[in-house]
Parts: sequence; structure tokens; C-alpha cells
Amino acid sequence: IDLDKFRKRVTVSETTVRKEFSISKDQPLIGIVGNLQRWKGQMTVIEAVHLLKKTYPNIKCLLIGDSSKIAQDDIHYLNELMSKIDTYGLRDNIIITGFRTDVANLLNAMDVFIHASIRPEPWGLVVLEAMAMGKAIIASNDGGPVEMIVNGVSGFLVEPANPKALSEKL
Repeated sequence: IDLDKFRKRVTVSETTVRKEFSISKDQPLIGIVGNLQRWKGQMTVIEAVHLLKKTYPNIKCLLIGDSSKIAQDDIHYLNELMSKIDTYGLRDNIIITGFRTDVANLLNAMDVFIHASIRPEPWGLVVLEAMAMGKAIIASNDGGPVEMIVNGVSGFLVEPANPKALSEKL
């Protein structure tokens, strides 16, 4: 990644992004980027936020991405995500943004980036993009992120599909 070129994709301030989502500068902001698909691990992130809310009641989380409008499992998964958010009372904590073309702006506003795939992802370019933005990163200890992150040095690696491990690192 050409760092200068990628960083130039940031077109608005962190404050502007946070204002769009009604997030104050004092609220911790975490997020995950990817299509809303079961294997991408958004449910693990929701479970981790549920665990964190007790200690950090003002935590905010962006689920950046959209669900397929035709793949039935993706549609069911989106409904499951929204149901879990409601069941846990996390509507004030978790925002599903839908499809965005300004991912660099959103990454720039985050305190911590999460890559939570529950199956090995061959690469995961967004991990490198988060690194290019200088963000703290927590990723599944499987697939491409293992080759990008030195655990405890350039980020943290956690067991896939383990919300407790993810919440502890967060």
C-alpha cells in the first residue's frame, strides 16, 4: 500500500465522521469493515461489545458494510445481527453503516480496528489499510492477518469466534 496515496483518501476529519454518527470524542470507537456475511465475524464483534458494555457503557462500534439483497443466508444473517443487537440492548452502541465508499474516513475516526473472520481469510486488505492509518488492530489468528500482524507488536491476534478473547484485547 502506498501510504501517502491511501492517507489522501481521508477527505473529512475524525470529528466530522464522529458527528455523523453522534459519537463524542470521549467515546471509544471500534469498528469492523466487510460485507455482512456469517464468516466475516460481525456476530463475534456484537458479542464482544455486549461483554465490554458493562465496563465501557459509552463504547461505540461501527459495522461497516452491507448485506446481499439476494443471498438468503446473508439476508438471514443481517436479521440475526439486528436481533442480537436488540436482545442485548446495544442500539446505542452498535451502528450498521451499510455500504460506504469512504472507508478511509471511517478508519481514521476509529480507535481500534477489528478483523474478526471466523474462517481463514486469504488476505484481508482492510487490515493493511487500518495499519496505513496507524490504528490499533485486533484480528483473528487465522489466514492472512497472521502474515501481516506480529502479535503484541503490530497488533493483536485472537482465536476466531471467541468474543471473550476479543473483548479482553479490546
